[in-house]
Amino acid sequence: MKQLKCPDCDASVDTMYEGNVVADVMQAMMPHYKEVHADVMQSATPEKHQAWMEDFNKAFNDAPELPEKTITCYVDGCEVSFTSGGRNTLLGEVYAHYMEVHPDVIPNASDEEKKAWMENFEKDWSAA
Repeated sequence: MKQLKCPDCDASVDTMYEGNVVADVMQAMMPHYKEVHADVMQSATPEKHQAWMEDFNKAFNDAPELPEKTITCYVDGCEVSFTSGGRNTLLGEVYAHYMEVHPDVIPNASDEEKKAWMENFEKDWSAA
């Protein structure tokens, strides 16, 4: 698993994209790029597009592999664990698990409970 920032944004969690191959990262980035950088896409000449692709592929190839981390579901009695090298990927897997196995938790949580859950996740992610 590798992680790249959007080449046209400042680095932040919101503009970091993960994948095992360059196509995965590009697919994850595409909705952001279409929304935030539509002008770049529309004005790109074939030469600019080719140069962007070469730079992006190089950045992916040069990016280090992310170390895998494991987090266990926070619902009491649930022992399901999730392992990934990417924070966003792992968070997506946890979310999908909650919606499938614990469908009442997220919709019934208050904003304060959701914020506390995310703070706990971030703490555990950093410590893993």
